[in-house]
Amino acid sequence: MRPLAAALILLAWQAPAHGPAIRGPMLGYVFDPGAAAIRPILGIPGAATLGAPLDLGEPIVRAVISPRQDFALAVAASDSRVLAVSLPSGTAEGCECAPGPDRILFSPRGDAAALYYSAGARLRVLPRAGTARGGEFDLSLFPGELTALAVSDSGAALAAFLNESAGIVYYLESGREPGLALSLSRASALAFLPASSDALATDDVDDRLYLIRDPGGRAEVTLTAAAGDGLEKPAAVLGLEKSRALTADARGIVMTDLTAGFSSVIECGFAPGDLQPLGGSVYRLAAPSPGPLWFLDGGAPGARVFFVPPDNFAPPQEEQP
Repeated sequence: MRPLAAALILLAWQAPAHGPAIRGPMLGYVFDPGAAAIRPILGIPGAATLGAPLDLGEPIVRAVISPRQDFALAVAASDSRVLAVSLPSGTAEGCECAPGPDRILFSPRGDAAALYYSAGARLRVLPRAGTARGGEFDLSLFPGELTALAVSDSGAALAAFLNESAGIVYYLESGREPGLALSLSRASALAFLPASSDALATDDVDDRLYLIRDPGGRAEVTLTAAAGDGLEKPAAVLGLEKSRALTADARGIVMTDLTAGFSSVIECGFAPGDLQPLGGSVYRLAAPSPGPLWFLDGGAPGARVFFVPPDNFAPPQEEQP
């Protein structure tokens, strides 16, 4: 691990700019690859549409929205710079980060973010809240293929690797040696619980969901859901408040009470490949695509899945001289 070359400066992250308010109910924001921009989702679950793209000053190829829905990290289309975007204004500032991260992820409450660069196998953790710590980690020191990552609200991280014999999950924290948190067949997804050092790990070979208490210390591991609970090829996991978890698998969403060990299944009719929180109890279920955007309304009685239709939006073309 190398110390940060300089203190992280994210001007747009320090104090969100205040722009014109978006009127009416809004579920949150999403990256629209067709528009090469971030767009608000206007309306309520089951009756929502995509709003006009935010003007960031330039097109982007990727963006990840903070769980607070007040901030985003985006990648510029022109030169792969990392942009810190304030919401709802769309004010964008360059981030003192290396360009072209292959993956961007936020902590459960958005107190920290992490950028992963496959070239050089580097992971950089960026703090937002005063209690979070930054850090830079050299993942090339670990044998095997990287299969999953997670960052906590305090700035610690989990990284999972698959080698010839097993999947290994390591705990990473600035200023201390990496620690072994869990050994399993293959870690397909990792997530920390909000404002906690406890974490979740899924195994898509054995169809299991594990709770890891204090992965940086005693690392107590509990099996909380398995194939008998409806878990099938888990692909993403999200830790919620009050010791609950959502797992996206081959059939839909598995909701697990981590304390009682009870799970229920929400059939989606497709395999959700992602789980990203929006406002309230709404979660995006798949990566942005030109087709419909699918969401879970976890606050509805019994929970339900709904979609937001595309609108065939085309970004304006530059005038030719």
